[in-house]
Amino acid sequence: MLANDVGAGLTITQVGVPAHGSAVAGADGAIIYTSVPNFAGADTFTYTITDGISADTAKVTVTVKRSKEDTQNLLENTTDNPNAKVVGRTIGSLCFDQAASATFLRDCDTLVNAASDNPPGVGLALEQITPEALGIAVDASQTSVQNQMLSIRSRMASLRAGVMGINLDQLNIQRGGWTLSGRDLRYLLASVGGGGPSADVDTNLGALGVFASGTFNLGNRDRTENQTGFDFKTLALTVGADYRLNDQFVLGTAFSYTAIDTDVDSSGGALDTRGYGLTLYGTYYPTDQFYLDGMVNYGWNNYDQRRNVTYQLQNTDVKQSFDSSYGGQQFFVDLGVGYEFTSGNLTFGPEVRLSYLDVKVDPFQERAGNSNPGSAWAVAIDQQDLQSLVSTVSGRVSYLIDQPWGVLQPQIEFSWLHEFNDDNCVVIGRFVEGAAVPDNLFQLATDPVDKNYFRLGLGLSARFNRGPTVLLQYRTLFDYANLEEHAITTELRWEF
Repeated sequence: MLANDVGAGLTITQVGVPAHGSAVAGADGAIIYTSVPNFAGADTFTYTITDGISADTAKVTVTVKRSKEDTQNLLENTTDNPNAKVVGRTIGSLCFDQAASATFLRDCDTLVNAASDNPPGVGLALEQITPEALGIAVDASQTSVQNQMLSIRSRMASLRAGVMGINLDQLNIQRGGWTLSGRDLRYLLASVGGGGPSADVDTNLGALGVFASGTFNLGNRDRTENQTGFDFKTLALTVGADYRLNDQFVLGTAFSYTAIDTDVDSSGGALDTRGYGLTLYGTYYPTDQFYLDGMVNYGWNNYDQRRNVTYQLQNTDVKQSFDSSYGGQQFFVDLGVGYEFTSGNLTFGPEVRLSYLDVKVDPFQERAGNSNPGSAWAVAIDQQDLQSLVSTVSGRVSYLIDQPWGVLQPQIEFSWLHEFNDDNCVVIGRFVEGAAVPDNLFQLATDPVDKNYFRLGLGLSARFNRGPTVLLQYRTLFDYANLEEHAITTELRWEF
């Protein structure tokens, strides 16, 4: 400092205390200024010099500027959420470069200036800004696919029950103290048909079958460090028709419609999904016990999403909504093999399945609800992809109960599901109001699908003598991390 003063034999006698740091006189006549952490802007202090005869005091103004790294670290260190840290670094970089839109600089400067004072609300604001909820479209697609897949599986199981589920030789009908064995029933039916006891009896249902099923699904996903929590409700409707080409092979097609309403926790927004799917399915049973079946599906989904961002910083209140509409596609293949044993009216057996799923969610861009503070946080998201390969090992038991009006069949199924693909899905995005520079990019991690979990199914079907067959089924998941799901399915089917 003395180099800037005029006079001989000058020394510094006193240095004032700056408001945002410290100032210390050195032996060489320099004054070293050090700002407090995270400070940026203008600071002042005074110093006094003397030549041994008189003294004078002067004022010094120091301007402190952060580096890009300092700005990024300033925001990143306000939160422990890993995805919010990533978004904080992106905002810090864009704010330092000053190349984004005026709207973005307005909102990011407010955030950075607030972070300089280290209030707790900055970390919460970053977590609100981070678009974690935009990854739940993939979860909704998986739910849509599973409902379509399970509806068709139920139909194929019903087809097998129509051919394989009734073994006349082992069937016993009990009425009021007397028993009619399956062998006696075969003799009676053959005699009525004009044949002898050894004559064949046609127990097959009609060649053409149509069915309609509806599923209502309720569930929720808990919040994790990577994804927001949400509740969902699903209504899935499936209609289809199939034809028995011969005694061993049935081929069919079905159309599915799925509506999923998802509410993000803490009033964070909502996602409405409408899905449509076409499925080709078939089942082949070379023997009375052994069967093969499979299905191929292509579907498409429409998404309408709203993301809410609410936080308070100093004198700035942010309450924004961001809307987006986009689409997506799905493709899955499901193959199964099983064996059924019969003992009297009891049918039981194992089943093994392998399912491949490919989900794509189209890229999209959000729209801010207004130009008020916080409108700069609208984002554009790249295409999201998910591939899944799941094996299912199941055991199924059912029991035929004869009734005056037809047949009642309670059933239970328990399955172990294993996911072979353990890759994390990554959501890649950028800020719409940010500059078109490489730093305007963030990658958000999502939770991987659970590797091992279980499904329990309880059902009751009623086959009327002169009418349709009705199925009522309940399913739920066990041991799936952070996910709870319950589904009720009703199916009606007719054979001609």
